[in-house]
Amino acid sequence: MEWHYLSTTLEPTVLTPSLRVVPTVTYDDAPRDLDILVIGGPKPDFRPEAADRFLKEAFGRIGCVMTTCVGSLWLASAGVLKGRRCTTNREALGMARQWYPETEWVDERWVVDGDLWTSGGAGAGIDMLGAYALEKFDKDLVTTLSLRGLDFDPEARGKYYK
Repeated sequence: MEWHYLSTTLEPTVLTPSLRVVPTVTYDDAPRDLDILVIGGPKPDFRPEAADRFLKEAFGRIGCVMTTCVGSLWLASAGVLKGRRCTTNREALGMARQWYPETEWVDERWVVDGDLWTSGGAGAGIDMLGAYALEKFDKDLVTTLSLRGLDFDPEARGKYYK
């Protein structure tokens, strides 16, 4: 398994909460045919041109695109979510509906629309990733090696808000 951390440059970047990450590849040089792309929760009104170009070029070629928090707004702003069923952080749903009305924004913890998995806030995103792993990989292996050890149970909370 090969992991990439994409960014505009290869300079270290600071994430929340002061976590320093060194990108492995720029948006311009990143492969367009990734198996999985996970987009976290960046500032909704900030997206580098190179990221926009990458998303437009790669979206249909990536096996599965997953977003957490407001990461789905990056995809929507790149124009690739028209007609798709998605979610975002609950606090940003109104903004998402206003900014990108061509996308069907729903109030759910996570939404699966074919090869697109979107989730609400960070907790919903963790559960979505767990649900994806349970669906795509050996359930006993995923449960034993990751979910149970971290005390995560995406099935208990489910994909719908209570």
